[in-house]
Amino acid sequence: STPLPPASDPAVVVRDLRLDYPVRLGGPPRLRGLVAGKARQEAVVVHALKGVSLSVPAGTVLGIIGANGAGKSSLLKVIAGIIRPTAGEVEVRGEVGTLLSLGATFVSSLTGRRNALLGVMAAGVDRTTADRLVPEVLAFADLGEFEDYPVQTYSSGMRGRLGFAIAACLAPDVLLVDEALSTGDAAFRAKCENRIHELVGGDSTALVVSHRTDALVDLADTVVWIDAGEVRMIGDPREVTAAYLATP
Repeated sequence: STPLPPASDPAVVVRDLRLDYPVRLGGPPRLRGLVAGKARQEAVVVHALKGVSLSVPAGTVLGIIGANGAGKSSLLKVIAGIIRPTAGEVEVRGEVGTLLSLGATFVSSLTGRRNALLGVMAAGVDRTTADRLVPEVLAFADLGEFEDYPVQTYSSGMRGRLGFAIAACLAPDVLLVDEALSTGDAAFRAKCENRIHELVGGDSTALVVSHRTDALVDLADTVVWIDAGEVRMIGDPREVTAAYLATP
């Protein structure tokens, strides 16, 4: 693999990042086994990240590809500060906005409008500014009359639209996106891609995980291929995605 050259003005720097976590195999032990003291559960350690290093220049888009379980989402969660790494260092310049589990933090019994307000305020925005931003969020999400319906009535696509709208309208310095480009119909996906371009044009930086390699070719300045917790290849989006797609 070719390492990403050090950025003169990096927004995100990852140095030798490692993430291990234990997993128990075999399911819950049976009651008889507990009584007899013979519970058979094997503990193994999963090495989710194995020394990943990256330097992402400010004002650029880094696309991240890889098979399911390769460590892509784990990488974003460590950068976001959601998960503490086993070893290594992460430096992020400025405020971080995340779209890692679209709609996962919504309160299902509340309306989309109310969730938009709570989502904006959760990012540290004061109430006056939040009240000003909510109409922008709802306009971007384009939920129609459903913006005043409880989120529990939403499809997964509608939750994703609202989740992306909240994060994108906050205009963070660093935006971390996990599979948001697969949300909704083609028109909304195009809107998401255009919004990322606008943010990056305004000096924000984006790290985008997606299985849509065609979208990353159009959107990203650089693409990194993560394979089994390691950087397999990094460089020109067309070259990296072509190599990834050609691998059995």
